[in-house]
Amino acid sequence: MRERTPVSFWKSESRLSKVLRARVCVGRVLGTPVSIHFSWFLSTGLSVAAVPHYFISRYWVMLFWLVFFFVIFAHELGHMLVARRYGYPTQEIVLWTLGGFALINIPQAGRGELPILAAGPLVNLLLVPLTFPFWYLLEHRLGEGVRNLLWAVGWANLWMLVLNLIPIYPLDGGRILLSVISVRAGMMWGRLLASVVGIGCTSVLLAGLYFIGDILDAVLFSPLILINGSILQWALRMRAYERRTARHARAQCPHCRERGFDAAYQVCATCMCNFNPFSLGGKCWNCSTSGAALRCSYCGESAEISRWLASEVGAESYGV
Repeated sequence: MRERTPVSFWKSESRLSKVLRARVCVGRVLGTPVSIHFSWFLSTGLSVAAVPHYFISRYWVMLFWLVFFFVIFAHELGHMLVARRYGYPTQEIVLWTLGGFALINIPQAGRGELPILAAGPLVNLLLVPLTFPFWYLLEHRLGEGVRNLLWAVGWANLWMLVLNLIPIYPLDGGRILLSVISVRAGMMWGRLLASVVGIGCTSVLLAGLYFIGDILDAVLFSPLILINGSILQWALRMRAYERRTARHARAQCPHCRERGFDAAYQVCATCMCNFNPFSLGGKCWNCSTSGAALRCSYCGESAEISRWLASEVGAESYGV
């Protein structure tokens, strides 16, 4: 009887990555590509068409989005610079309708993960004194257009700071919560609890936006429910698999430190039979073909089976 293989979280993440591929590169900063997702142009176009009441013309709306572009970029640049401090490369910086994100190769629960995640909101906090105090001190010396622009950028930066402190994945607050729980209780519990908290917080956020009449932002943030829902689905399925399948005593993913399953879930590339990658020296029981690199069901990273068996559970971890 063929045993069902465990679901991999990286497969659900790949669905989201397909949507995020619709972007255009606008340049490079310190060797890192900077791209804009199509949803950024959509939200900008809707805002320019609507002309919010605190702007006197569409010209000021476009100028606001140009300034806010650099605010978001500074937020992501904070993530990138701190990641470089810890030796992690940044693949790309992408700006989209929910703000932006930096694609950084950080091992799950890796060294410096929390400082990297906290660097973005810290940049927004440092920008607060550059907006509201200037608006207050120069209120009577500036024209109406400049005054309203500075006021709008200040509130947008403050909104971005508060939003990234809310524990909603994939925002910074949700990633910080996920990292803290995963280090102490494992990835399955980290994603389970972080997704439940994320769904609850997103529901409250959407209800508040609808209550104040901000329908546009409510629509833009509604995909967060689907993102956290897919993570919750993965966590529940992995929890069920963990309860019925034993974990190997020694095999440990060299990337995320999660223990491997002592079960026949590796598929042989030659005969397509399921076999236990940690028995018989990593060879298929049917055709004796050596198993290739084993992909972790938790972090999605691949490693040779010998590396899985190289370190025992309890060895030095990547914890912060």
